[in-house]
Amino acid sequence: MADIRSIPEGPLGSVAYVVVLAGLSILIDPSVPPAKIIGTIPPVAFILATHGHIDHIAAADHWRDQTGASLLIHQDDADCLTDPSRNLSMILGQTRVFRPAENHVTDQQIIDLDETYRICVWHTPGHSAGSVCYLLEEENRPIALFSGDTLFCRSIGRTDLGGDSAQMVASLSRLGRMAKERQLTEENDLAVYPGHGPQTWLLSEIKRNPYWPSDR
Repeated sequence: MADIRSIPEGPLGSVAYVVVLAGLSILIDPSVPPAKIIGTIPPVAFILATHGHIDHIAAADHWRDQTGASLLIHQDDADCLTDPSRNLSMILGQTRVFRPAENHVTDQQIIDLDETYRICVWHTPGHSAGSVCYLLEEENRPIALFSGDTLFCRSIGRTDLGGDSAQMVASLSRLGRMAKERQLTEENDLAVYPGHGPQTWLLSEIKRNPYWPSDR
């Protein structure tokens, strides 16, 4: 069974997640120093970034140095790693640059983790051009959505820092269609692990999030 651990100690309150499986781990958003986690989890197979803002990639190079794992990010946010104006570190009075990503993810890409678990990539631009959600599946059954700064508990990611409000609406609507296709119910909802704040549930957000598009 997948063990999902949250580490809410990144810059600006960002949350990193570790998915622990039998014999390997997946890190989602390298925002916290490896010292907080290394030694307590199996080897890290992949480092996945939901997007390229500094509060979500702050320890990207440290994690790669410590684990040898590849960093994956969507192509549309790839230059955030090397451009401090794109990763927003300049807004915080810093000039942070990182090594380029080893690989880029694409919409609907499947990342096989083992014989039981896989991750499906959902490109959800709006907060940033390359924002993605990572859907963790167990034997093709969705069990967790890592939403980055696309969706929060009763809120959504801001779009005024290089984002696009129309794209955000389209991305949320797409998540709503996914919920219908998966036939989610109150009793069979999908856990959502956002980039900031507490865990929530997808159908609950569709019904109760005040920022959800009117086509809910």
